Amino acid sequence: MIEELGEARLRLREVDVVADIDYAVSLGVLSTPAIAIDGALVLSGAPSVAELRRVLREHLSR
Repeated sequence: MIEELGEARLRLREVDVVADIDYAVSLGVLSTPAIAIDGALVLSGAPSVAELRRVLREHLSR
């Protein structure tokens, strides 16, 4: 998705939940993997490629 949409529209930030436990808890992460967009937890668990694309496109269209 980053290659498709470009880094100007989509950036990836990996968070080590052990090292940044306070941040992970503030997002509501209870298990990994988890995906947050703009500081809001949107997916918990491993999404399908289609589901991830749908969520990202919905967010970017706002």
